[in-house]
Amino acid sequence: MEACAAHRLPRLRIGLAVGEVIVRQGDFHGPTVNLAARLVTAAEPGVVLTDATLAQRLGRLDDLLSFHAAGKYTLAGFA
Repeated sequence: MEACAAHRLPRLRIGLAVGEVIVRQGDFHGPTVNLAARLVTAAEPGVVLTDATLAQRLGRLDDLLSFHAAGKYTLAGFA
């Protein structure tokens, strides 16, 4: 995000999820990929959304990263 801003590029929408991924013929599949895609769609420009599992794991880096609760989102196909 910082590099994009420094180079005056458009603000990105980023969705990150952690879990198993199925790779077939160079394409990525599975619930983790679908969740990350839904998070990208839900993110505002300049925002990174993560799933709860990844947020918990990254929470250990709170001295390096800044986290803010984004609330709950309704994502198609996910409870």
